[in-house]
Amino acid sequence: MISRSGVRTARRAGEFLTSARLFAIFPLLTILAYWVGGDAVLFTTSVLFPILIALKSGLEDHERPAPPARDGLTGLHRAGGLVSRIDQMTGQDAKETRAACIALDIDGFSRLKRQHGPQAADEILRRVGERLVTSIRGTDVIARLDGDRFAIALASDRGLDTDRILGVIERLQRVLAEPFEIGGTPVYLTICAGFAHLNPPLTGAGLLSAAQTALEFAHQNGPASVREYTPDLDARSRSRRTLTSEIGAAFDRGEIVAWYQPQICITDLSLSGLEALARWQHPDRGPIPPDQFLPLIDELGLHARLSETMMAQIARNLHAWDQAGLQVPQVGINLAKEDFANPRLVERLTWELDRFDLLPDRIAIEILESVIAGETSDIPLANITRMAQMGFHIDLDDFGTGYSSITMLRRFPVGRIKIDRSFVSSLDRDPEQEKTVRAIMTMAKQLDVAVLAEGVETAGELACLSELSCAYAQGFYFARPMPAEDTTQWLQRQAKKAGGGQGGTSPVRTRA
Repeated sequence: MISRSGVRTARRAGEFLTSARLFAIFPLLTILAYWVGGDAVLFTTSVLFPILIALKSGLEDHERPAPPARDGLTGLHRAGGLVSRIDQMTGQDAKETRAACIALDIDGFSRLKRQHGPQAADEILRRVGERLVTSIRGTDVIARLDGDRFAIALASDRGLDTDRILGVIERLQRVLAEPFEIGGTPVYLTICAGFAHLNPPLTGAGLLSAAQTALEFAHQNGPASVREYTPDLDARSRSRRTLTSEIGAAFDRGEIVAWYQPQICITDLSLSGLEALARWQHPDRGPIPPDQFLPLIDELGLHARLSETMMAQIARNLHAWDQAGLQVPQVGINLAKEDFANPRLVERLTWELDRFDLLPDRIAIEILESVIAGETSDIPLANITRMAQMGFHIDLDDFGTGYSSITMLRRFPVGRIKIDRSFVSSLDRDPEQEKTVRAIMTMAKQLDVAVLAEGVETAGELACLSELSCAYAQGFYFARPMPAEDTTQWLQRQAKKAGGGQGGTSPVRTRA
């Protein structure tokens, strides 16, 4: 191993021995060498000179950075090559060039890999790379980052505004929307994308990092979403990383808690049940909104931990309300796709109920259409069927927002559907909304399924739902989600209104 001082000495010697001045006097040096030392010195000089030249060349090769490696699967640049290209685009020698970076990845790629296998997934990545290459200009550079993530560097001396970059992303989404055939089976892909373009531009590494930050937030808006980088995303990204590192311990510290929102019987304004909603009571930040921490639970695979925590608190609270003489007919709990895929789901739920001597009919299992849409495994269907047979209520949540609403009603023993709030908003003022809800009510009646309207916020919306014979409602008009302690006080107030201070089913006469 050559020391740094040795490297410097050899480099300086090599620089001198290969300089133009040395070549000019080299013949004189050889004559002097022969005159002073005879044949032996002349021979040594003739051998040593080319060795030093080779040594200098080797040192230069050692210090010269190696060209960025290519990705072995797709043949595309790796991140280093893309970063170097952006730096070239915006360097001092470049003309008035503006650069942008797009980061993109495939929605649900891990699921696709599980379904088709790793070899098929690699083949899809290779073909995705090929399609991306054919969709960009020769002056642009595309790289494969980690996993299913790609990045593209765009350059233009005419400027790169948001509309132009969105046009590029739209073209890429169209190209990748064409099916990929794997083993005779068509596979359809969608991509999320984040992009960054700043003036003055960031370094290549900074621009790539900004695009990837935007991509992280694009995923929060669902498949095929696009997000532009703005400086505030950096702070939000740091906050998100902090929450990610803390959420596991939050379960241990009891910070993940159940809040409750009343569900009302429209005909007599009595309480028909509560919906349990997960909240994170952070000791320093206060309540963390669900849209900030639920995606983290999804990423970290903590669904089982969440459902166990929620079910334990629901059973405990139901028991306490029963002991206090406050009648709560049922409580709804939302379960994730991973929960339904667990063969021991029913045992987990009933164990918590048995601890507090509760029957299954006190729990409503709320299922999102997206959770079981396209599910091919027999386990979710078996779990749902078994729960219905045991007495659990089955609610289909956010009805009307998925492509398979009616299919869900036919496949699963659904007892009630919950109309999404998007159909309830301005129901009393929008004739089209009224027609949609009327059609849902007609279908539900034919299928003998009850209906609950979510997101009721005005007396006009409630009156319109009553005219349409909707049985149940839920929303801010009655009460916002509340911690268990506040829910107890709310139940007590409603019980007093109903029976002069006696317990019983609680009519909701006024807005909470």
